[in-house]
Amino acid sequence: AYQRLSTCEGFLAKSWQVGTICGVPVKLHYTYPPVVAVMMIWYVLQDPRDFWLMYSCVQMTVLVLSTLAHELGHAYATKAVGGVVPEIVVWPLGGFAICRHLGHPCDQIRISLCGPLVHVPIGTLFALLIFFLNGSFTLMLQLPLWENAVLNCCIGCLLVQIVLLMFNLFVPVYPLDGGQILASVLLLRFSEISAAKGLVWVSLPFMGLMLLLSCTNMLTPAACVLVTWVIFEDYRLYVAIRHNIVHQHPFFCFHNPLPRPQAAARAPTV
Repeated sequence: AYQRLSTCEGFLAKSWQVGTICGVPVKLHYTYPPVVAVMMIWYVLQDPRDFWLMYSCVQMTVLVLSTLAHELGHAYATKAVGGVVPEIVVWPLGGFAICRHLGHPCDQIRISLCGPLVHVPIGTLFALLIFFLNGSFTLMLQLPLWENAVLNCCIGCLLVQIVLLMFNLFVPVYPLDGGQILASVLLLRFSEISAAKGLVWVSLPFMGLMLLLSCTNMLTPAACVLVTWVIFEDYRLYVAIRHNIVHQHPFFCFHNPLPRPQAAARAPTV
């Protein structure tokens, strides 16, 4: 996901810089180390000979690196449209590229797309490795598990890319990328308040489905926390609509109603 803010605000502001990639500061949220510590303790208590322990560790590592690549995709697209990226924040539920640009909906669509599309080449690489190791393509883990450990890990990593691509791109719920794309498309034709209302109405059935999956224990605990956060963000958008302050919402406050040629001539706001 990405947010059009000058810097992180509120909860996400509690982070510290751990490095710089392509001129973009990368920060780690303060909740990340304790979450990793708890997970490591849980892993240590498991049988180190267990295949699923190794499999989970590999998937987690690939998930973190893929999340960072995803946010760098947003950052690259932001700079390509003349915007700036003050920072990228990594937290237990994923990451945020904090972006500033002129706010034209076409630019927003491009930025939103470039994050999920990063998973296509990464997934293709793992698909080629699976074909090379197995002689044919498959998404099913191969038995015996340990003797096919490298192949099975590649299959798991490919599944991670597929889930990240599908979840971010094809679930039209704010603040996921799919929801931001939908909002940007609506902004091409409607006002901010109408676009926000349309986004909330489209999001409702998807949020209901995610909530149902959470209540029936079909999602992991981390996924349930993510669903809770998504519902909270959409509730904030609903409150902004109800009080007629959509123009102050982080996503809609930078919308520029000018035609694209005129907007492009203006300098980015930092």
